[in-house]
Amino acid sequence: EVETGHVHAVAPESKVAVIPNGVDIRYFESSAEAKSMERPEALLFIGSMAYAPNQDAVFFFHREVWPLLEANFPDLKWWIVGRDPSAEVQSLASTNIRVTSWVEDVRPYMAASQAMVVPLRSGGGSRLKILEAMAARLPVVSTTIGAEGLSVSDGKDILLADESRQFADTVTRLFQEPSLAQRMRTNGRHLVEARYDW
Repeated sequence: EVETGHVHAVAPESKVAVIPNGVDIRYFESSAEAKSMERPEALLFIGSMAYAPNQDAVFFFHREVWPLLEANFPDLKWWIVGRDPSAEVQSLASTNIRVTSWVEDVRPYMAASQAMVVPLRSGGGSRLKILEAMAARLPVVSTTIGAEGLSVSDGKDILLADESRQFADTVTRLFQEPSLAQRMRTNGRHLVEARYDW
């Protein structure tokens, strides 16, 4: 809907229709089982690495958020899943950071993770990966821009954080407060069932 305003600003006579995004919630049912937060194991980022805002998000998270999390959770893993990772993105790979290219099926990565991180600082788009994570009952921590255009509520079905320390603290809260993690899983799934199911 934000993009609709941009189109009308350039071409006021244009007829523009917004077709809401959606997700096949049944497809993600197999990865929608509750995950234990008692021993944080993995975070997940999914997005095309050919898209500059995704690269920026990954570099920002690696530079400013990951060290804060790694200090508290030295065994924590971070999956970066997305097609066309540049040499710079691939260079982030380490013992605890795994960089893949395109994968046939994201569900195993969702099933192996405790949260999806969406540290976007720019860019547009449909935010489909957030809806897929919610369909899989995977809690989502995102910047405000990362969740732009979705009918989400901070603290109810998603957790929003825009600064590096706040982002790390929010992920930490998710790990340390099982009731919060459960609420995000349940409410995120309910949201996609009610508003975004195809």
